Amino acid sequence: MAANLSLGALGKAVGANGNTTTETFLGADGYGSPGTQTAMGHFAISSIDTMTIPDTTPDENTSSTCTVYFSGMGSYFNSRIRSNSDNFT
Repeated sequence: MAANLSLGALGKAVGANGNTTTETFLGADGYGSPGTQTAMGHFAISSIDTMTIPDTTPDENTSSTCTVYFSGMGSYFNSRIRSNSDNFT
């Protein structure tokens, strides 16, 4: 799984930090447990399979909800990134 993540960005994505520049520890902040064998790939996805967009020509000042389908998710993606509502609005 190729990923373009920094530890700071991972810390923000999992809700451990409020920004991408705070010092972040992969096991303690990324997984939530110090000393745990953790790799960046555990948080990555391999691709976005599809994205469903109900209105491809929205009017100005309107909003629409789209659905994104991920594949090749690392073992912590669902529990640490997908579950964090700050990552998806």
